[in-house]
Amino acid sequence: MKKAIVVLNEQHTLLEEQESVLNETFEEWEIFPVPAEGWKAEQILGKYAIGPIAQEVLSHISKDERGDAVVFASPVPLLIKVITQCSVSGRSEFRVKIFHSDKREKKEFDGRIISVVAKTGWKLV
Repeated sequence: MKKAIVVLNEQHTLLEEQESVLNETFEEWEIFPVPAEGWKAEQILGKYAIGPIAQEVLSHISKDERGDAVVFASPVPLLIKVITQCSVSGRSEFRVKIFHSDKREKKEFDGRIISVVAKTGWKLV
């Protein structure tokens, strides 16, 4: 694949394995930072179903190149919906990918067992 725009909350960092997956999958990639406080629905949706945030993400994708992708490393459900709708509408050729890991790591914290983000097992789906 050619280029990826990686949607990532500014409070998150990519894991080493996630960066490796991006480097193996794409010729180039760049981070599209999500502010810590996120966005309001109207910033993503706008008046006509695609607001300024979604438009900004899509402005980084080539409208003429097959193989570009928007990759969600941090979940932004409404943005995932809008970007996916644009991808399947046929207006441009790009894919939507999401990082996923089936691995779960557990740690003890204050006497409780909690799940934490796995460092391995990441793939783009």
